[in-house]
Amino acid sequence: MGRLPKSRRNKILAAVVIVAIALVVGIPAFTSVLGGLGGYGLVPTSNMVSIVNGQFRVDSGTYESYQFAVPSGVTDVRLEGSFSATGGSGTGVEVLIMDPVAYAGWQSGHEVNFYYDSGPMAGAYFDTPLPSHGGTYYLVYSNALQHGNVNVTVSQKDVDTRVYLIYTA
Repeated sequence: MGRLPKSRRNKILAAVVIVAIALVVGIPAFTSVLGGLGGYGLVPTSNMVSIVNGQFRVDSGTYESYQFAVPSGVTDVRLEGSFSATGGSGTGVEVLIMDPVAYAGWQSGHEVNFYYDSGPMAGAYFDTPLPSHGGTYYLVYSNALQHGNVNVTVSQKDVDTRVYLIYTA
């Protein structure tokens, strides 16, 4: 079998190079277009953002808070998670979810409305819907329990928790 003429070899080589370039450039570009449709609202994308994941101690009479933001233009917003509180005496901690106005009022000792209030518990799972407009919210682990005007004596608690902000963009 003889060698192909030089002009034929060059045409085959050029065709192989063109196909290789098309594969290298074309597949990622095509994938980017398909994957990027979610950014234009054509394909909804579910998002899950960790708000807190781990363990911490909440001393008696104090609280731990985590501020988080819900992006503008999202739907199906919810805060989902679980917690367990151990150690000392008393029932547990109280987990609260609230907006900035309620948070400021709660810190000042006023009665406010919460998106979620676990009540004093040793642990729970929650799946709490939040408004679909963007905004700031607070997740609070309170060991400063009050019932009416009466403070309840509690001791420090070790909290193990995992909480995620979930929404569709």
